[in-house]
Parts: sequence; C-alpha cells; structure tokens
Amino acid sequence: MTQPTRNLTLYAFPRSWGLPNMSPYCMKLETYLRARDLAYERAIGDLRKAPRGQMPYASIDGEVIGDSDAIIDRIEAMTGVSLDSACSPRDLARQRSFARMLEESTVWALRYARFVDEGYADLSQFMHAILPAGLRVVLRPMIRRDMQKALLAQGLGRYTREQIYAFAERDIDALAAELGERAFFGGDTPSRLDCTAFGFVANFLCEHARSPLTDHTATKANLVRHTERMRERCFPEMPSWVGRRVGGPIDEAGRQAA
Repeated sequence: MTQPTRNLTLYAFPRSWGLPNMSPYCMKLETYLRARDLAYERAIGDLRKAPRGQMPYASIDGEVIGDSDAIIDRIEAMTGVSLDSACSPRDLARQRSFARMLEESTVWALRYARFVDEGYADLSQFMHAILPAGLRVVLRPMIRRDMQKALLAQGLGRYTREQIYAFAERDIDALAAELGERAFFGGDTPSRLDCTAFGFVANFLCEHARSPLTDHTATKANLVRHTERMRERCFPEMPSWVGRRVGGPIDEAGRQAA
C-alpha cells in the first residue's frame, strides 16, 4: 500500500542512457521513494531553481528542499518510517561510512570519467539535449572547465588517469566485499545504502560514458546481481542496461529515443 507523503515532487535530470538517472544522487533518491512505495510526481529539474544549484531537489507541500539526504531525512521525519529501522547501530555506522565513501570520494572518479576522459563524448550529447539552445556552445565547455577545476581543487585531478581509476576500483572492491553474498546491504530488505549503492554501481555499469570502471565493476558478480535485483524491485518497467547501450539520445523536451 502506498504510504502518505502529502504533495511530493522529485526534480531530477531526464531519463537517459537506459538508466533511471545518469546522476547517482537523483537515482538514489528516486530509488528510495520506490523502495518505500511512496507516491510522488517526477519532473525535469532546473538547476537555476535548485536550492543548492544541484540535482536532485524536491518540493514537499510546497517547500523546496535540496540535497538527497536532506530530502530523505525530511520524509522519514514526516512519515515516522525509516528504511534502516532493522539495522543495528554498528550496521548503521558501517553503512554510513560506505555511503560517504561513494558520495564524497568515489564520485570524483566518475566525474573524471565523464567530464575529462572518454566518457565526455556521451556526456556532451546529454548536455546538448538539456541545455538552452542558444547557450549550448558557451555552456558546455564552461561546465567542463569548471569540473576540471573542481577536480584539481578536490585533489583527485592531480593524479594520473591510471591512479584515479585505481583509487575508485579499490572502493568498488570494498563495496563488493561489504555486500558479500547477501541480497541487500540491509539484509533481507533494502536499506538507504542499497539505494545509494544502486545509484552508483548502475552508473558504473552503464555502457554510455564508459570508463575502466565499467569493466572493473562488471567483474564483481555480486554487485551486478544487486543492481539487477534493485532494478527489478524498484524499476520493473525498465529493461536491464548491464552490458549493452540502451536508448538513444534524449531530445530537447527531455524524451529519450527508443
């Protein structure tokens, strides 16, 4: 039964590359909503209107909230239900550590793959579809330069290509070891970490904007099974994207070609 959440609209990037979202954070939040069976509307967001200038953001009873964790915290406070209710304090500590690893460290390798390395060809096509027609020529290189500067400021951009991917591969290895043979990181049912991990691993496995992380992640059979399990549970209407390019480029209205 769908649980009441009053008025909730999720603002995110349009569907693309066969994924629920090419942003791990947007995908994490929508997966959480579906794992909780919460009613929501979905709309293409506008970064100019986002509270933090980032996706995703949400409107809950007319209040606009940025940051996926802040949105989830608000929903759990509002409903009195948590996906992590069955987790012990030790489990919660471990899961938080892995979530922060993915969201604050591993993500920079994904950004490098898409904004600097070979994945930029596909990302550039995505940006062409979502940016205002009159500003594409100016904004695409500007966004890329800003990300390159951010990578240098964060520190990862000061390493070689091989070192950057090696760091991320160790993170993926650690995540696979943490999951082991369990169905979910939360045990028998998904936890918040399952939603986060799904958002990241699904993007690593995507054949669009691929990188060495694509092939490395594919060697982790338990993470691949987890991705398929989460897809079947939370996005049953979407076909598997593992190992193949799915869907064409999105058009200017945010629709994805078949």
